[in-house]
Amino acid sequence: MDARNRVLSIVRHSDLAAAAPRLIEGLCRSIGWDVGGVWLIDDAGTTLSLSYWWCREADRCHPFIEHSQATMFRRGEGLPGRVWESGEPTWVRDIATARDYPRADASGRSDLHGGFGFPLRLHDVVFGVMELFSHDVVEDDPRLYEMLDAIAAQTSTVVEWESSRSEHDFRQALLESLSEASLDGIVAGGLDNRTLYWNQRYIDMWKIPDGLIGIGKDGEGVIEHMASMVYSSESYMDVANAVRREPEVSRRDELSLVDGRIFDRWTTPIRMLDGTIIGRMSTYRDVTDQKAIERSLRRSEQWVSFLAGVTTVLSESLDFDTSLQRFARLTVPWMGDWCAIHIVEPDGTFRPVAVGHTDESRLAEVMTLQERYPTDPNAETGLPNVIRTRMPELHPEISDEMIVASARDEEHLAIIRDLSFKSAIIVPIIARDRVLGALTLVSTNPNRLYTEEDVGRAEELAARAAFPIDNARLFEQNLAIAQTLQRSLLPPALPDISGVDISARYVPAGQGVDVGGDFYDAFSAGRKMWTIAIGDVTGKGVEAATVTSLARHSIRAAAMTTQRPSEILGILNQALLEDPSVERFCTAVVACVEPKFGRVRVTLSCAGHPHPYVIRSNGNVEEVDVAGTLLGFMPNVPHTDVNIELQFGDKLVLYTDGVTDVRGRATGERDFVQLLDQCAKRGTQSTVDFITEQVIANQGGKPSDDIALLVLGVRSSIFGGAKQDDDED
Repeated sequence: MDARNRVLSIVRHSDLAAAAPRLIEGLCRSIGWDVGGVWLIDDAGTTLSLSYWWCREADRCHPFIEHSQATMFRRGEGLPGRVWESGEPTWVRDIATARDYPRADASGRSDLHGGFGFPLRLHDVVFGVMELFSHDVVEDDPRLYEMLDAIAAQTSTVVEWESSRSEHDFRQALLESLSEASLDGIVAGGLDNRTLYWNQRYIDMWKIPDGLIGIGKDGEGVIEHMASMVYSSESYMDVANAVRREPEVSRRDELSLVDGRIFDRWTTPIRMLDGTIIGRMSTYRDVTDQKAIERSLRRSEQWVSFLAGVTTVLSESLDFDTSLQRFARLTVPWMGDWCAIHIVEPDGTFRPVAVGHTDESRLAEVMTLQERYPTDPNAETGLPNVIRTRMPELHPEISDEMIVASARDEEHLAIIRDLSFKSAIIVPIIARDRVLGALTLVSTNPNRLYTEEDVGRAEELAARAAFPIDNARLFEQNLAIAQTLQRSLLPPALPDISGVDISARYVPAGQGVDVGGDFYDAFSAGRKMWTIAIGDVTGKGVEAATVTSLARHSIRAAAMTTQRPSEILGILNQALLEDPSVERFCTAVVACVEPKFGRVRVTLSCAGHPHPYVIRSNGNVEEVDVAGTLLGFMPNVPHTDVNIELQFGDKLVLYTDGVTDVRGRATGERDFVQLLDQCAKRGTQSTVDFITEQVIANQGGKPSDDIALLVLGVRSSIFGGAKQDDDED
């Protein structure tokens, strides 16, 4: 049923309407028949209806077509229904005289006699029937069977191709829109040097003459034209030839043009999903203005060294406060006697995050100035104005009159005068068209007054300072989103089960920015019955989170209808298969927990997940022998239930493969069992913490995969009120 639904979905979303009439007409004309039609199965999979048709003489065939359009056939009814039911081609010598066919009378009125029908399949599933009719009585022809069988296969290919083409057209349109909006010139060519794609920016940048470039056209003329515009044509052709010899290599170089422009070129192979290289894509960016600024900034070896140091400092940490403080201290004395950085907070206020001074003993005075006299956000000049207008301010020479006008009181005036401001630059810090803050540079040397050239330098510094601020904020936002989403995939609290302790822990791999597919859950499933589960969805990110949410909710819903874990897994498997958006697999263990007098009965079922373990109170560690196929792979997968009993002090341990997967080692499972050997006298929370800490330590302090762990333990008294201590050592 699932396969049929998927096929019908492809058929419904393909452009069969455009292809079918042409296909029917071409087929009828090629074999000399007069009427053809395609019948498609409805969404419910119960009836066939005429969807597309063609006839050589419309007036003559009108009674038959009109009757067919008003008729729907079930399996076994009429010619289409018989083909559907049998799945095989069916021949009718003279349908007008075959009284067991519902359209015999209509066929006679339209002078139609010979008939033939054959199934249309996609992925071995019948999605429709094609039928053909002739005005002549036609004898059974084995050669026609063979030919029409091939036609049926081609029809199926058309359906699948049309569906793929619709998605391809959308993606191509999206790609072209993005490409045309790009500031870069983009061109793609095949391995045979024929042009596959370009955008208008590429034409404009290289001044390509009309008619020189075309889809599928040899690109040699374009290459020669570009070489003629480059300062060193010979070097350009050397690189072009090297790229042809080594299509798998990515290259980046700088092109100096005769007209003075400078282009940054990046060329990289175009690969299919299987890794096959089919061509190359090159992007060109006009960096003339950028290079002019860089040439100005790199007039001395010290400046080059300074920029390298700034880049290193800003790339060392995601803690932008620390990075910017080091940046401010590095900026002096190269760009001034003191440097300050302010960022714009979400509420619109300005927060000083870094300050540097050539005389570190005076940093306290600068900090006092900022703390006691915070920036007025409504000021018409200075920092607020730069942030509002996104334009730099240059104060080549700061007079005493300007200082007096800006002072708020006598003490403020005294501090400013003591700092000896002589010249200042304030430039905005901008990233992704958003003002993040401002960089202020001040000179206290009357022989060093800032110029417009210094403004350009300050703007480049501000651009470099923007990256750590923006990256850190993006990281924090993504981390917060990921953590919020991850928390939503886990139970907010574990249930309080009489006589039972239950503890769990989830540790994401890496920095936790990607939402993982590991999950656990524990909830009441009715009177004195509880359900616990743990699972692992393949992959990470939003898609994995979607499947994880579906898995948790499906398990909870299923547990309300059955207390057999195998049936719960079966319902989850069906839910994954029926959701067309799900393309991921899932492993899981589901257990139904029933506290009894003096013990706890647990029924488990497993779907491709690591086997649970039981830690007995006497120290024995037992693997629960329960197996099953992973979920979301195929329908009607059998799963079995296994019953175990937990006595006083026993613990059941469920976990995901992040606990046992240790990169570069094949002993993860054995190491895990050794850890369990040390947990007999521990409580559930202590067991969870101990195992997690040891696993992370064994993986070098950073888990290589997400870790989920759930431990259920029986208290010393099933009906006691106090919970077991975290550690009973």
